[in-house]
Amino acid sequence: MKKLAAILLIGILFFNWYGYRLLTNYWQQQATRRLESRIQQNDYDESSLISIKLPIKSLSYYNPSNEWERLDGQIIISDVAYQYVKRRITGDSLELLCLRNTEETELGKAGNEFFGKVNNFPNSKPAQQKDFQKLFSPETQTAVLIAPGPIKTPRAGYLTPQTLPGHAPRAMRPPTIA
Repeated sequence: MKKLAAILLIGILFFNWYGYRLLTNYWQQQATRRLESRIQQNDYDESSLISIKLPIKSLSYYNPSNEWERLDGQIIISDVAYQYVKRRITGDSLELLCLRNTEETELGKAGNEFFGKVNNFPNSKPAQQKDFQKLFSPETQTAVLIAPGPIKTPRAGYLTPQTLPGHAPRAMRPPTIA
């Protein structure tokens, strides 16, 4: 009986340490999959799309197009998740149409709040950041993204010097020609 109680208490301890994170991450992935399937079936309100316009002056080759093309992916701006819907390249800018993934955002906030309460962290307010929602007017639903806060891409870091054969991680002198 004591062994069973000890195993149960250790299980609860491990759930408090790691389990809720795994559970909230699973729920967030499911929310993203549900939203992606709605986007694939065009089951969303066109008026809820948010337009983000980014300059692309640094690209050497690109094909401008006035037609929208389907785009998969996600961007997190100031702890708010946005799911890409469409994109197009016009002139010198990339325009992205995104849907706000409110379900994933709320699950992330709830998970962080639970983590703080379980581990007795005080409610500390983060440094003041520009709010993304204040950078665009709701009437036009268009924004010019000028680094409103921390921008995180979920799958960043897949093009590193280690994954690109023939590329050195640091600057080297060019070879001498004999």
